[in-house]
Amino acid sequence: MRGSFSVWCTSDDVEVSGHAPLVELHFNIWCGLPGNTPDVLDIGILFKEPRPIKELFLYVPRTVKRDQLKDLSQLLKDPATLSAVFNDTLEVGNERPGSFDVLKNGAVAFRIFSFDLDSPAQASIEVLPEEDDQHGTIIKFGVEIISQMSGVGDHYIRLRLALSGSLSDMLVSRIEPSDRLFLSSFYRMQMIEFRLNEKRNFSKELRERQKSGRPPAISAVHYFLVRDLGVEMVQSHATFRKMRRLEPRLWDNYLSGLGRPKPEDMIIYHWREVAEPGATVEDFVALTSFRQAGNNLWLYIAAIIFLGAIGSSTQSLLSSAASGITNWLGYPLKHNSAVQFCIIAFLAGSLLLLYWRVRSQNISRRGGSKG
Repeated sequence: MRGSFSVWCTSDDVEVSGHAPLVELHFNIWCGLPGNTPDVLDIGILFKEPRPIKELFLYVPRTVKRDQLKDLSQLLKDPATLSAVFNDTLEVGNERPGSFDVLKNGAVAFRIFSFDLDSPAQASIEVLPEEDDQHGTIIKFGVEIISQMSGVGDHYIRLRLALSGSLSDMLVSRIEPSDRLFLSSFYRMQMIEFRLNEKRNFSKELRERQKSGRPPAISAVHYFLVRDLGVEMVQSHATFRKMRRLEPRLWDNYLSGLGRPKPEDMIIYHWREVAEPGATVEDFVALTSFRQAGNNLWLYIAAIIFLGAIGSSTQSLLSSAASGITNWLGYPLKHNSAVQFCIIAFLAGSLLLLYWRVRSQNISRRGGSKG
């Protein structure tokens, strides 16, 4: 992954002790799911102390197009979906223009806000040109949204970023064996990497842009990774906190815009980092790798037949060439077996010579690296 996600804000000039901007961040990556479901990244921002915040900015280290972003607030207006996403028993409460209450045991737990990316006062996107012809994107949540978060309690926004086009390899690196043509079965490897607020990956242009703001305190980062049940995790940056299969029916509404995936065929991994009271999560890095068995049987059979045809043709060509040379020298070979023996001896000698040269080069390299 090139670069790092980042979050910062602008705030009041006068800072009130004990009331610094405070948020909790949720990142859900849905990747390589069954049914050719497109990859997406869902981002949730829980404002635990929004009153000092004027505007909030989210940086994505790639160019993001308008049609790759979507507000998910309407999907959350469903008790089953709410309970699935927040892993709790929740209900939809009072609704008002642009927001609605979420109830737990009859009391307001938090409020969910919607935003309009076509209204700059609410939300907007800006492409940030950077060095080496690279570009990032700043998603801004404006005054019109933040100013509504004045009531007591927590406030929440959630958006979806489609990992399509130039974003398809932003988080996921796919590796296939170069010799898979000659293998009847093989493993496809995938590496999924996510970085947040890793400052050494910030560009000069991003650092300049952030000088006019400040980082909010981050109370916790929750990172969820959803994969196909048939994909095997082989390594991870840290031990995950929880792993489970997705429940059928609970997620149908939430995933309705991604085709017809089957939640029961998916598995979700959960990592988190929680700051001490009064502290902040400075940065967060997550790296995992997976492998998935691939079947190459028919292509493998075709390759074997093709190589066999080439071998047979090569043998005929070498036999004809050897017979022609011996006839020209005046020593014709009377038996075809003699020609075959000469060809086999030539090929075996060539292989031994090649092996000797490669072995000599490896020994030379090891000897030169000592000391």
